[in-house]
Amino acid sequence: MKKKELLKRIAELEENNQRDDFNLETRKYSGREFDRLIVILSGGGLTLSLGFIEKIEGDILAAEKCFLLLTWVSFTASLILILISHLTSMKSIDLEILGEDLRSDKFDWITTTLNLVSLAFLFLAIVFFILFAYKTF
Repeated sequence: MKKKELLKRIAELEENNQRDDFNLETRKYSGREFDRLIVILSGGGLTLSLGFIEKIEGDILAAEKCFLLLTWVSFTASLILILISHLTSMKSIDLEILGEDLRSDKFDWITTTLNLVSLAFLFLAIVFFILFAYKTF
């Protein structure tokens, strides 16, 4: 390879490395923000729904209590699942460092699944809370 071609190839590799580094950092940031938003939304929703109880005068009907209970269970499940996903993510990284790629990939899959289920519970909690508010007022 000629020197000019070699320098061109090195420049291409450096550009690819910079792009890969940028993509990796962006991916890490997105993952952190996703987890943070799930925690904020679930925790905030749980707090909001608890605050609603103070504003309600009189007895709550059984159907309304059911929706409220499902709201709390869903918000709590979302929070617990996102916390567990942090543990599985750390385990995946540890295994990747040790060179155990196959086991690391399994923990990656578990982490992704936990994140998606956590998101589903967040959506369910919002739906249950809307139903509770609709039935109550």
